[in-house]
Amino acid sequence: MRIFLNSAFLLLIIILSGCNSPTVITLENDKEELQEYFLQLQLKDLDNRITISEMEPIVLNKIVNEINSNLHKSDDLKTLIDSIFNSVRRGRSSQIFYDKEFIDSAFLAKNTKLALDALALSPCKDSITMQIFTDYILPYKLGYEIADNWREELFQKQMDFINSNPQMNHTDSLFAYHMNKSYYGLKSDVKHLHHYPAEPNYSWMSFTNEGDCIHRCNNVIYHLRATGIPATFDYIPCWGNRPAARHAYVGLAHRDKQLKKLLENSNNPNNLINDLNSVINIKYIHIFDQNKMPHNWSVQYEKTLPKIYRETWKPNDETVNIYKKIPQNEIDFNLIRQKMVDVTNQYLSTVDVSVSKPLLNKSKLSYLSVFDINQWKPIAFSTFNFLGKATFNNVAFNILYLPSTVNNGNVIPVGHPFILQKDGSKKVFKPDYNNKTELILTRKYPLFANTARRGFDFLHSVIELSNDADFKDYKEAHKIDEYVLGMYKIKLNIDKPYRYLRLRSTKKRSFTIAEIECYTIENDNLSKIENILYTNNNLQDKDNKPFDGDLTTYIAKQELIYDFGTPESISEVWIAPMSDTNFIIPENEYELFYWDNGWHSSGRKIADDYQLKYNNIPSSTIYWLKCHTEGKEERIFTYENGKQIWW
Repeated sequence: MRIFLNSAFLLLIIILSGCNSPTVITLENDKEELQEYFLQLQLKDLDNRITISEMEPIVLNKIVNEINSNLHKSDDLKTLIDSIFNSVRRGRSSQIFYDKEFIDSAFLAKNTKLALDALALSPCKDSITMQIFTDYILPYKLGYEIADNWREELFQKQMDFINSNPQMNHTDSLFAYHMNKSYYGLKSDVKHLHHYPAEPNYSWMSFTNEGDCIHRCNNVIYHLRATGIPATFDYIPCWGNRPAARHAYVGLAHRDKQLKKLLENSNNPNNLINDLNSVINIKYIHIFDQNKMPHNWSVQYEKTLPKIYRETWKPNDETVNIYKKIPQNEIDFNLIRQKMVDVTNQYLSTVDVSVSKPLLNKSKLSYLSVFDINQWKPIAFSTFNFLGKATFNNVAFNILYLPSTVNNGNVIPVGHPFILQKDGSKKVFKPDYNNKTELILTRKYPLFANTARRGFDFLHSVIELSNDADFKDYKEAHKIDEYVLGMYKIKLNIDKPYRYLRLRSTKKRSFTIAEIECYTIENDNLSKIENILYTNNNLQDKDNKPFDGDLTTYIAKQELIYDFGTPESISEVWIAPMSDTNFIIPENEYELFYWDNGWHSSGRKIADDYQLKYNNIPSSTIYWLKCHTEGKEERIFTYENGKQIWW
């Protein structure tokens, strides 16, 4: 059904607002009447709109505008930003300001006119319903940021851009352009973000030219909405296989599916989306051959997605009812927001899954939680029915979930953890004390592709031995035919002692190395031989890094030389690439936990090698290896066929 503007316009609006069929806006006549209608809609809604800031929005906007107007007079961004400190005392707590206190009808009238002008020129105008327009094009801001003149500043610029580039007059083209230009146009190295005493708005992002993924998405949304495209802020409450972080993506409200091929959390390197599920920019990704991986190691290409939600402009009746009917102590306020809607099935293949609570449990609200650093984090919610059963719709599979409830912010398990599988079945994990097992552990955290690619750079490198410092005469002792990961140990079988060893790339590209160690055998034990170039201080500072015993320092080289001082019979060479140092490291203290309705310790151990062994451990459950010495990156895992499987 379409809206045709005529003398009965207002009556038609009333009729259509009660229809179940989508209402598509047609701009054919009576534009002033249409503007008035949407202006009144915004004025009526203004009572519900707030801004969160440490200082009055009018004052802060004035400061930013003054800085912007003077930006061309100085190249010193820091000096300009210091102007803010002259007007606000940092450390004040955030305050709530009602938008009606500083936004007037003239501002909203201009916003309405520009929004309708953008709609009239939008490449997807024939798909814009009344609800989509009012929620995802018309709003004068995105959330709780300070309202500014983003639409006025961007509208004509975007129209001029499209007129100069006719190929951009298409939704997909504009989306792709801004997901590149407007997203990556903001530097991720945020130096000035903490100076701004509110959520950054368009003016601030345009001024500083920086932002994290949240601000980058907002920047894209501003640009797309200025052209009449209903861009949305879609966010992930928590990853399924890595620690929680603020992350979001830009969706399009007029589409039922956001991706041509839905994701399946299958770790398929051929089904990755930049800035959504890929752990590394796709153009840099290398697909690893499992046959060239060390035993018990595998590469994770994908950040798994359990749920994706969309911020809405208006409250969602479902979540509003939860706030009204469910006891406050049961609500996870970090997850459940009044202005949100579930859009998981627009990005991922999903299934429905049900869980039940114990008989005497009186909770009304059920959650599915995924593991985060040191804790479980709810990512989906549903109410229990009178039989104590809760059904979760549109849940992503290939992720490990814990059925749970919440009490005053604490996550309470109400069932065994399970992996949700593609057919909707659950692979449940319950400790088996009758069949205990041995665990051989090599890492405490998944090996993601962005880290593993450093090991790829060593492939086909060679180890050469010589008694000539210039290597005019040398012997090739080993050619690396596997990925170098963790602390990679190479056994040599050489015919005589040599004084010099060279590690050399044969691909005319650098490898990034953290450590190299050489060993000979003395009294049936390995004995480390130092590089006298290092011990005699004959190396420049940066060239010391592969010999300093520190796995966190590294250098990019195409070759490096090891001088033993005298000829030595080298039996082993150990190489560590630049890494996340999340593999087992000698002298670090670790503690293994297994799950049985809570975490239970299997004891602490100080590693004496680059792997840990735990014996007599309950099988068929999930595990968590914690390092007490250093680092926070840790994930839960299952143990199958002698390998750690990460979740």
